[in-house]
Amino acid sequence: MKSIFLILLVVLSLFSPSFSKAEVYSDANEITYEKLINNLGTDHVQHFRKLFSVKKFRNVLEFGMGYGTKYFLDNCDKVTSMEFVLIPEHHKWFDICRKLYRDYPSWKIKKLETPQSLIQADFEARTREGHEIFSYLMDLKRIIFQNVADNTYDLIFVDTGFHPRADIINLLFGKTKVIVAHDTNFRYGRYGWRRIKVPSDYKEIQLIEGSGVTVWIHKSEDKLIQAVSKN
Repeated sequence: MKSIFLILLVVLSLFSPSFSKAEVYSDANEITYEKLINNLGTDHVQHFRKLFSVKKFRNVLEFGMGYGTKYFLDNCDKVTSMEFVLIPEHHKWFDICRKLYRDYPSWKIKKLETPQSLIQADFEARTREGHEIFSYLMDLKRIIFQNVADNTYDLIFVDTGFHPRADIINLLFGKTKVIVAHDTNFRYGRYGWRRIKVPSDYKEIQLIEGSGVTVWIHKSEDKLIQAVSKN
């Protein structure tokens, strides 16, 4: 029954006039909360507003970057954006974002290594809505562990152009107390959501509005878990 509801929600969202076609911004000051929540690509900020109302997240890491990055820059002391640049379009988008947020001293941007194993895994996930070859996992683990030190970030957000996002999330457990993923209402094969193995010391909470986000919170964060579970 829940899966049917999620399908209906996504279909209605796609045809709803409130979810407008993505605008193109040349000035970060043009990006507002209201504009972000009215597009499926950035509607995750509505869920971050709830999270940020409960706890101050000073140092945030996001895998992937875009117009939603502006919300983090407006609400966090430090923001780091990392991206796997896999195809020519990713290079262009990386440069657009770097220019868009160049005046924010609190922002760090990093282009991650993309070995052939990751490029192939991403291609299979995009074109076949899933894959069966997991030889890239050792490369992915090495890259994540080289770039994400334990307990450095208050929150890590996964919305990257590397489509097997679930494999990134599995590697982040134990590195931060709060992990958030976008687009968890659909494309289970492409993103691999069913491969996520939640450790016993984390609580998983699904927030289904819009494209949907899933939050994994360490059980030591009782207040945050209770607040998010109510929404």
